[in-house]
Amino acid sequence: MLPLENLPNETSGLIALTPELAQRFGPKEAPVGAARPVKRRLARGSGGSERIHFVAATDEPRLEIVGAKGTDYEIILTRRTSNGTQAAPTHELRSPKLQQTLTALQAGANADAFWIDVSAQGTPLIEHVDGRILMTFLYRGVANNVRLLGGPSSDHDWLARLGDSDIWYKTYEVPEETRLSHRLAPDVPRFDGNPRDQRMAILATAAADPLNHAPWPETHPGT
Repeated sequence: MLPLENLPNETSGLIALTPELAQRFGPKEAPVGAARPVKRRLARGSGGSERIHFVAATDEPRLEIVGAKGTDYEIILTRRTSNGTQAAPTHELRSPKLQQTLTALQAGANADAFWIDVSAQGTPLIEHVDGRILMTFLYRGVANNVRLLGGPSSDHDWLARLGDSDIWYKTYEVPEETRLSHRLAPDVPRFDGNPRDQRMAILATAAADPLNHAPWPETHPGT
């Protein structure tokens, strides 16, 4: 068992593993005797070296490596990205609903009414404007950034923050017949690295859109 009490909340790192039988536990799998549920499997190694991204989402995160008796392994923390280095981009505000919401926020309102409406309607937000269709992806909360995995661009686009509210958004103009899959990745660690490392950091935090009412396929609501 490797305690990681010195890693602050939402801190990340790249960890190189060299186990013979390193296990990566899923949400419904836990090692025998585990005091707390294991959130996710990080790697399943068969020897050699593996690089993984670990985002600490609790005050007392733990990383457990399980292998055959006598197995040798080494854990090396190669990078730790602090919250203070994170920054969110800005976007043109194209959504009429978000424009109205920003006006209300600037007048002293909060975002609760917006989220009640959006939660009932579901996301992404679809608006028809002058014969165009605007599709806006939304996320509530987080402190530093949100990335959209997939979506209209099939890339890893940044969401922007609406003022200083808890509303994060990214708007696209799309054809009416648009069908797509997407995931949202909150508070992705930002650091200098190659494209593969950057993508792995996104995958380490990506999850299903919590306000999407029509996941597909329904038996695997992660898209």
